Parts: sequence; structure tokens; C-alpha cells
Amino acid sequence: MPRATIVIIDAKKDHHFQPGFTFVGAGLWSPADVTFRNADFLPPGIDWIEQNVAEFNPDANAVTTTGRQRVSYDFLFVATGLMLDYKRIEGMDTSLIGKNGITSIYAGPEAAAKSFREIDTFIDKGGVGLFGRPQTEMKCAARDRPSSHLSDSKSSGRHKIGAAVATVGLGLCQFGPGHHTQMNFIGPVEKTQSPPPCPQIR
Repeated sequence: MPRATIVIIDAKKDHHFQPGFTFVGAGLWSPADVTFRNADFLPPGIDWIEQNVAEFNPDANAVTTTGRQRVSYDFLFVATGLMLDYKRIEGMDTSLIGKNGITSIYAGPEAAAKSFREIDTFIDKGGVGLFGRPQTEMKCAARDRPSSHLSDSKSSGRHKIGAAVATVGLGLCQFGPGHHTQMNFIGPVEKTQSPPPCPQIR
């Protein structure tokens, strides 16, 4: 198709190198190290409409953007991507990341940086780290392990910490007074009726 017109419709201006979020969470990289401009990845001759698609009309071979621009096509390729649904975790919200022992690197580069600082605070206090690994589909099935290993490695020479990888659904659970607990979330889990008591891990 040497004379084809290629149009990309996407409002997202930044590209995030998500495998690097682990290194941001470990304090080895900064958010700037995993953030790039999408424009730098587009070859010459590509038309970029910096909006999202609001409507599909396959009968008319057309889409409508959020700015009400109608775009006709001969061939359409749809890349939906993934949406992280933190609200499916009982009691969880992205605003909690980096506070009170709650970490999750996948909410974005800044969340990964907040997680790094919170892990450092947790290690200074000592306690038990819970690394949730839900039974649902997830973006990276092994990401709980590097997080737990990095936390354990960073704790060398400081307060001893314990770590547990939960391979079942884990929501925000209830700990009694005096427990210093860090919980790492990597994906959505099924909603529970109420936060269950956390296991006694020593």
C-alpha cells in the first residue's frame, strides 16, 4: 500500500515504558527515565489526531472522535490496551498508594516513585510485607516476586522484615494496632463483602 494514508487516533501524548516501573519502584530509575513522547515514535508521513475515539460506525466505515471529528477508513485496526481497575479491590483507591504501607507500581511512574519511598519507610520500621497476586488476569504474572525480592534486598542491614506472597484474592485487610504492614498490589481482585482479618504471619 505505497500510497496509503495512515491515521493514528490517540489523545495520549506520553509513552510509558512499563517494564521500567519496577526499577522506579526500586529507586534505581526516576519517572523521567520511563516517560517518553509518543511523537518521537511516529515515522514521517503519519497523521496523528490527538483525540480519542468516541463512536464506531462500521456500516459507514467511519469513527467519530471525542472532538466530534468524523474519520473515514478502508481498514481499521483497534488497539484497546488495558485499564487497571483498582476499585475492584475492596477498600483500594490509587490515592492511597504511597501511604500507610500501600504500594503499587503499575498506577504510573509517580505511583512507582511513591511506592519506593513507602517501601523505604516500611523497611525502617520493620514488619510483614504482603505481596498480592490475584487469581484474575493480570498484566505481568511474575511482578509480585521482583517487588518482594527488591524489598527484601533493600532491607539488608536494617530492621528485619518478613514477606509473604499471597496467591489468592487479597483486599485491604484489617490488622490490629501495632502492626507495621506493607501491602503491594499488582492488579484487580474480586470484591469481597468486607475486609477479612489478615493472616498471622511471623
